[in-house]
Amino acid sequence: MIESAPSNDTPTAAPPKQTSTEINTREDSGLLTIWVPAKAKVFVNGMETKTTGSRRRYVSHGLQPGLTYKYVIRAELVRNGKIAEETKTVNLTAGSTEGVAFGFNVSPQQQFAAAQ
Repeated sequence: MIESAPSNDTPTAAPPKQTSTEINTREDSGLLTIWVPAKAKVFVNGMETKTTGSRRRYVSHGLQPGLTYKYVIRAELVRNGKIAEETKTVNLTAGSTEGVAFGFNVSPQQQFAAAQ
């Protein structure tokens, strides 16, 4: 069960659904794009996603206008036999588009190039 964030009035939403290459969002939807190394595992609000690739796009439907929804994204990658992990938080609102990139200590230039 997903609970709302206790520290503020920001709702915590269920993980958004994976989308195809065509993005058709509605007024009550938000689009979340995540850039990670292609072999990374991605978790949204504690739930593992089933998607693959370096760019992963998700749509969250049913967002109420005027509310902000909190998504905690965790990426895991096996490096040198150990699990490297990064966690970031993204806020979505109805009609918004947000993105987050996980570089796992890659330089910003390399990270940007990989996201292209």
